[in-house]
Amino acid sequence: MKLFSSKNKSSLAIVFDVREFSLTTAVVKMIKGQKSEIISCQTFEVIESEIASYKKYSESLIKTIDRAIIETHKSLIRLGIENKISNHFFFIGSPWVVSKGKSIKLIKDKPFTVDSDFLKRVLVGKEENLKKEIEKESMHDGWEVFEEKIVEAKLNGYKVDNFYDRKTKEFEVHLFTSFIVKEINDKIKSYSTGKKRKGDNGCSHSQTLSTFTFTRDLFDNKNNFIYVDIGKLITDIYVVIDDTIHGIASFPFGENVIIENIAKDLKMTKEIVLSTLNIKCHGKCDEITESKVDDFIKTGLAKWSEKFNEALKNVCEEKDAPQEILMISNTDLLNLFVEKIKNQNINGPFKVFGKNPFLTIIGEGVLNNFVDSGKAFKNQPYIKMDIILLDKLVKQNNICLKN
Repeated sequence: MKLFSSKNKSSLAIVFDVREFSLTTAVVKMIKGQKSEIISCQTFEVIESEIASYKKYSESLIKTIDRAIIETHKSLIRLGIENKISNHFFFIGSPWVVSKGKSIKLIKDKPFTVDSDFLKRVLVGKEENLKKEIEKESMHDGWEVFEEKIVEAKLNGYKVDNFYDRKTKEFEVHLFTSFIVKEINDKIKSYSTGKKRKGDNGCSHSQTLSTFTFTRDLFDNKNNFIYVDIGKLITDIYVVIDDTIHGIASFPFGENVIIENIAKDLKMTKEIVLSTLNIKCHGKCDEITESKVDDFIKTGLAKWSEKFNEALKNVCEEKDAPQEILMISNTDLLNLFVEKIKNQNINGPFKVFGKNPFLTIIGEGVLNNFVDSGKAFKNQPYIKMDIILLDKLVKQNNICLKN
């Protein structure tokens, strides 16, 4: 396999997608101006991820990162490219990272130039107020700025990809800031060593940034929606109003908890519930099994919907809540639940403040259009969105104001 071209300079990077239950790594070939190509991809489970102690939980994550680094470099040796990696990119999700969005608009009578000095005057320092919000919400300090990026800019009311060194009378920018607990960030930084790519001064980003950027680019006509990501242990949501992140929330009710609640409510073992659902995932069911599966999904979604609305109330008032939901899933089991929401009738189990939402499913096939060799790596939507964001940042010559 030829990885490098004499006409177009390419670079190899390892992309890490760190979630609450797992860590995925991908070796990626990048050529500026072209779609990146996935060379290999592996997923590692975070050991002891369901334990209650945050200290042990974070220690388990650090061990998993170490293991992922070792195993990924073994795969590089097998490919004969172990000495050709130029970057390590980390995308971190909850509960390790908390993100906030803020819009800033500036209008002047005379044209002004949007350069680095201007951006620093207008943007740097805005994160202090956001940091105080997070410390209050999390009830502990120790947070530090993880990333601060401009995810959208408008000049004179028009969206632009390249706003740098351009003159305008009206400048509107959406600032996206993420915070991380210091000890986790220190560990991540120890691996983020390698050359920094032109147009990107940092090697770490939040998962919220990659999903938000992708969904906005894919659905540029949707300015109001709720993005929902059901993980193994945690469900993450963020509310977008007028094309801006209005609020972000997480609640500890993911796939595992949904299954446990089904078993508890229907007085069955977790194994029986999983076995029955897996029959549906991998083939046709008889009428009895089909009926059981339907009962299981309704029961699981009813409790999850209750927790969803409790979390939503903390970040959005009912009168402002969008009724459009964007969802993605990366397991066969979650696909069953997502399809149930999409096809539910007026009496369906999932509601947004008592109303049936309109659901749009982001299929992995869409993501494969933006990543070379994407089809070869099934059920890996999140790392594909990470790679798509990296390509966009390089194309925009975007900058990380603080990292």
